[in-house]
Amino acid sequence: LLNFCERNHLTLVFGLNAMFGRPTKLVPEQPLCTNAGCPPRNHSNLEALLKWTASHYPKPPIAAFELGNELDHVLNGEMGARSQAQDFLALRQ
Repeated sequence: LLNFCERNHLTLVFGLNAMFGRPTKLVPEQPLCTNAGCPPRNHSNLEALLKWTASHYPKPPIAAFELGNELDHVLNGEMGARSQAQDFLALRQ
């Protein structure tokens, strides 16, 4: 994908899975967060992807990364907002 973007002078916005390691969303959606917190996200695959990209593409054709999955009601309320903020902070590191 990165080779394709470079070859065609394109940049990429790459979507990252905000639910990796968390329980699968159900239909209809059920809130996953309680007063005690939200299920933790597994960052291992994301870290591996970013490290691989940095080592193989020092100047990748990536404009941005986005973190999401149409979380809607799954990461609910204030605890969900805090959990998502922590996910963004982890991504920044």
